[in-house]
Amino acid sequence: MSTKRVIFDSRLIAERDYWLERLPAGATRATLRADFERAAVSAPARRVFKLTVSQALAQCLNKATKDSPFLLYTILMAALKVCLYKHTGEPLVIVGSPSRRQDAGGDNEPNALAIVDHIDEQLSFRQFLSQARESLTEAYARQSYPFARLVQDAGLEQAANRCPLFDVALALENIHRELPDLSNDLTLTFRSAPEGIAGEVSYESKLFKEETVARFAGHFIALLESALSNVDQPLWQLDMLGEQERRRILADWNDTRRAFPQECAHRLFEAKALESPQATALVYKEQCLTYAELNERANRLAHHLQSRGVGPETIAGICVNPSPQMIVGLLAVLKAGGAYLPLDPALPQGRIAYMLQDAGAHVLLTEQTLLSSFTGGDIKAAGGEVEVICLDAESAEVKLCSTANPQSGATLDNLAYVIYTSGSTGQPKGVMAQHRGVCNMTFAQVAAFGIGPQTRLLQFASLGFDASVSEIFTSLLSGATLCLEDRETMRSPVSLGHALQEMEITTVTLPPTLLSIMPAESFPRLSAVVSAGEDCSAAIVERWSQGRRFINAYGPTEVTVCASLLECDEHCETAPSIGRPIANMQVYLLDPHQQPVPVGAAGELYIGGEGVTRGYLNRPELTAEKFIPHPFSDAPGARLYRTGDSARYLPDGQIEFLGRLDNQVKIRGYRIELGEIETALRQHEAVREAVVVNRREAEQEARLVAYVIPSDERLAIADLRGFVRERLPDYMTPAQFVLLAEFPLNTSGKIDRRSLPAPEQRAPESPQNYEAPRTSAERQLVDIWKEVLGVEQLGIHDNFFELGGHSLMVAQVISRVSEVLQVELPVRVLFESPTIAELSLAVSQQAGQVEGENLADILAELDGLSDEEAEALLAHQEEDDGKADAASLAGS
Repeated sequence: MSTKRVIFDSRLIAERDYWLERLPAGATRATLRADFERAAVSAPARRVFKLTVSQALAQCLNKATKDSPFLLYTILMAALKVCLYKHTGEPLVIVGSPSRRQDAGGDNEPNALAIVDHIDEQLSFRQFLSQARESLTEAYARQSYPFARLVQDAGLEQAANRCPLFDVALALENIHRELPDLSNDLTLTFRSAPEGIAGEVSYESKLFKEETVARFAGHFIALLESALSNVDQPLWQLDMLGEQERRRILADWNDTRRAFPQECAHRLFEAKALESPQATALVYKEQCLTYAELNERANRLAHHLQSRGVGPETIAGICVNPSPQMIVGLLAVLKAGGAYLPLDPALPQGRIAYMLQDAGAHVLLTEQTLLSSFTGGDIKAAGGEVEVICLDAESAEVKLCSTANPQSGATLDNLAYVIYTSGSTGQPKGVMAQHRGVCNMTFAQVAAFGIGPQTRLLQFASLGFDASVSEIFTSLLSGATLCLEDRETMRSPVSLGHALQEMEITTVTLPPTLLSIMPAESFPRLSAVVSAGEDCSAAIVERWSQGRRFINAYGPTEVTVCASLLECDEHCETAPSIGRPIANMQVYLLDPHQQPVPVGAAGELYIGGEGVTRGYLNRPELTAEKFIPHPFSDAPGARLYRTGDSARYLPDGQIEFLGRLDNQVKIRGYRIELGEIETALRQHEAVREAVVVNRREAEQEARLVAYVIPSDERLAIADLRGFVRERLPDYMTPAQFVLLAEFPLNTSGKIDRRSLPAPEQRAPESPQNYEAPRTSAERQLVDIWKEVLGVEQLGIHDNFFELGGHSLMVAQVISRVSEVLQVELPVRVLFESPTIAELSLAVSQQAGQVEGENLADILAELDGLSDEEAEALLAHQEEDDGKADAASLAGS
C-alpha cells in the first residue's frame, strides 16, 4: 500500500501550490472529438503524421521570432490553443509541454507541464501572445515539480490509456527535453533549422483516423498563417478554413435545389382525389373513406367555414381525438384558405385557452365528448367569443353546403398552420408555417421514404406535434392510405405492435424512446421506419433496419418539420448522424460570430431554405433573434433559423448532432424549455425559487428533476406536482421534485446546475406509511415498477406518477405485466389504479374476467352440443383437471 511522501523543500512546496492554484476544478477538456470509442483498457498504437510547414510560413515565423526558439514556441502554443478553442468552443484550454532543457547543473529529469490559458476571443493575437508567453515563463520557472505527484495532489485518477490533465501536447525539439509517456492523444512536435521548420503529429490510431489528424493539422497551419498575416486582429476573426473547404461546406454540401409542385397542399390533395377517387384515403377502425369521399366531406365543411369568416391568414383551432373528423376538419380549414391551430385534448384547459386567445382564433372545431371543456368563460378569442363547431354532429348548414372544391385565393406564401412549442418565458410560443414549407417538405420526404399508392402509413403523432404534418401530407398527397388509431392504442408498445400488424402498416415514424422498447420483429409488411424527435442509438438502428429501410430524421418545428435525414446502414456501429439537408434546405454550422466552422469543429446549427417558417406569432423580438438574415444567400428576404443545437460536419458532409447550447431539452420527442417549467413552479405561493434540470442517472432514461426552495416549510411535493399538472402538459411535469434550503452557486454567483444533488432513488413516502407487498402479484408488480422507474424502494401505496412515472413508462409497465403476469391490461388501468395495491386488484379482476369469458365460451359451446357430446367433453375436462390437481400436489 503506497503512502504520500511529505515534502520539506520549500521551493517544491511553492511550486506545488502554484500548480494546484493554476489547475481549474472540473475543467472540460479542450480536445479533438475522437473517431472511435476510447477503450477502457487498450495497448497504445501510436502513428506519426508528417506536418508540412511551407517555406513562406517558415520565413514569416523566423521574421516574427527573430530566430528565438522560445518566441517560436510561444507562437506555436498560442495558435494551437486558439485552434483547439475554435474546434471545441471550450475557453479554458490546457496543453501539455515537456520541461525545458537546462544548463549543466540544473535538474535535467524529463517532466511534463500542464500549460493553462483562458481564451478571450476579443483579444488580439498579439495580446494573447503576451498572455501565452507569461503562462509559459511562469510554468518553466516551476518545472521541477513531478507531474505524477501533481496528479496525485490534485486528486485525479491516472487512467491506463489517458493523460489525466491534457489530451494534446506541443514540443519544440530545440528547447525541450523528451515528453514522458503519458498516454495523451496527440503530440505535435516541431524542430527549427536554417533550412526551415519541420513538424509531425504523433497520435493514437485507436482513437483517430489519419484523415482527421491531417485535417486538424491543416486547420492549425491555416490559423497560424491567418494570425501572422495580421497579429492585431481579434482571435475570433482568425480563419482556419482554406478556400476549398469553405466552398465545400457552404456551397457543395448545400446544393439541394430540386423542383417541387408550386401548389398548396389542399390543392394537391384535390388533384389526387380527381386522379384516384376510389382509392382508400383514410382508415380508422371499421371506417374507411375514399379520396373522393374525404374530399367531398372536407369541401362541405370548408364552404361553411368560409361563411363563418375563415380565409387566408385567419386561424381556426382544431381540438379532436384521432378520427376521420380530425382529418376532415384539418383539410377543411386549409381549403377555406385558413390556417389550422392543433390543440391536444389532453392539454390543461388553461393552456388551450391561452393558445386560442394568443392565436386570435374565432372558430374552434371539436367533438361532442370534448364540448364541456370549451363552454367556460376562459375560452375566448382575442376579440371575442370563439364559435365552437362539433365535427361529429354535422349541422344542417354544413350538409347543405356544396361538395365542389372551394376557391380561397390562398397561395404558397400564406399561413398553413400554427403549432405551439414550449417557451422559455413561461408561455408556449406559436410557430407560423406557410404552405411553401409544407409542400416542399412533403415531396422531399415522399421521395426519400418511398411513399406511393401502395403505402399504408400510420398517423401516430399527436396533431399538436409537427411530425403529424409529415404523416398526414406525405400520405394524402401521394395517393397512400393514412391509418388512424385511438390514443390509448398508441400508448402501449404491445397494442401499438398489434395495430401495426393488423393494419398492415408499411411506413411509420416513431420516437427512438418508443422504438427502444418495442419488439422489431413480426411486421412483415413494414418496409420503412423513420426515427425522429430525439437522439437515435446504433442499437435501435440495428434492431429496426433488418430487412427494411431505416431513416433518421431531424428538424425543429421552426423549419416545417424536417431539415435533414439519413438512411442508415443496418451495420451501424455508432449513433447515426442526422444526415444531409433535404431538398431545397440548407444547413450551416457557424461559430458565435456566425462564421462557418471547419469539418470536425463544433458549431451552432443554422437552417435555411424553403421550409423556414415566418417565425413566432405575436413575438417579433424573439423572431428577430432566432430568424436572422441569410449571410450566404443573394435571394431577397432569405433568412436562417438559429436552432441552438450544436453539431459538427463529418468528412463526407454528414452532420453529427452534439447536443444543446442552451436550456432546452428533448424528452420523449417533445421539445421543452426548462424556463417554462421554472416559471410555472414560481407561480406557486409557497415556492421562493425553482430550477429544473434534465438528469440522466446510470442506464436510466433522461428525466426532468425540479429543485425547489420553498417559502413555506409545509409545502408538499404532491401539491406541487398537482399544481404543475394543472398548468403544463404531462410530458413537462418533472419526474422528481427535490426541496432544498439553498442552491449551490459557482464562483460567478450563479446557480451551479452541475452541483445540484441527485434525487434519492426511493419512494417519497415517509417510513411510517410504508407497507411491503403482501402477495405474489404485488411482489411481481413491485419488481416491474422498480425496473421501469429506477427506484430502490417502494411500497404498495406509492403513487406511480408521484414516483416520476409518465405515459411512456405506463406503456412499459403494461407491457411487462403482460409478459410476467400473463394479463392484458388497457393502458388506462394504470391511470385509474396508480398504486401497487390498486393495480394488483385490477390485475386480479382482469384475470377473473378472462376466466369468466372462457367459461362463457365453454357454456356457449355446450349449448350447441348434443347430450352425448356434452357428457364426453365434460368427462375429458374432469380428467384434465384431475391430472392438474395431481401435478399441483406433487409440486407442493
